Amino acid sequence: VSQSRYGGGKIICTKLYELGLMSEEIYKADQEYGAKLLTRDPDVIHGYHKWAQVVVDWMSGGGIKVVPFMSDEKFGKFAAKWSTKWALAIATPWAEQMAYEMGILDKPNRAGQMLMKLGKPLSRYVNKNKVNTNKDFGVFGAYGLIAVFCVLYALVQIYKKD
Repeated sequence: VSQSRYGGGKIICTKLYELGLMSEEIYKADQEYGAKLLTRDPDVIHGYHKWAQVVVDWMSGGGIKVVPFMSDEKFGKFAAKWSTKWALAIATPWAEQMAYEMGILDKPNRAGQMLMKLGKPLSRYVNKNKVNTNKDFGVFGAYGLIAVFCVLYALVQIYKKD
């Protein structure tokens, strides 16, 4: 996925913004942060592009079919619903932390800080291990991504209670 397609290199936040689920102010800060990260730590951005494209494909009603007994149409609707809900829950604190770091918000987001501590190394790992496409992820990689999403979603819920 090229940077030009997603502005500053963001994928999930771009989709959330397009769906009207992220404010323009947060989205613009997100884009700026992504552009800066691309120059400071390109492995994070490139790895993020690789795994996040799987999520955006689900959010769009496509992607790797992880429920084989569903028809393509039913899976598409199901995937769009759950992946968007979970992406919103996970991406919002991350984007708010980026907006704080860009000077747009007045206070940090603790869940966003935690997500960055986990997400950046994960994205570096994906990039360095030459995972390039949905095909490279495959169904087992997609299940692994869902497992990671489950952990991140649970952690966000815990941090929200603070």
